[in-house]
Amino acid sequence: CEADPHETANLANDPKHAATLKRLRRALDRWQKDTNDHIPTKRTPDEFDRSTGLATPARIRPRPSKAMMRERGIIE
Repeated sequence: CEADPHETANLANDPKHAATLKRLRRALDRWQKDTNDHIPTKRTPDEFDRSTGLATPARIRPRPSKAMMRERGIIE
């Protein structure tokens, strides 16, 4: 963090870190299998634009319940 405080260097592409990357990917694969974790087919929309930081139409207040969001097709 001190050498790259804004985290702009992607160390996953650095051959010096290949063994660590492989170990961590195996650990993630194992954890996903053990916990039956999966990537959802439909993500909950971001409430803020990633570039501008401004609120998106998904930022609804008061926030609807998860059941209501499922009814509206916002989440699965």
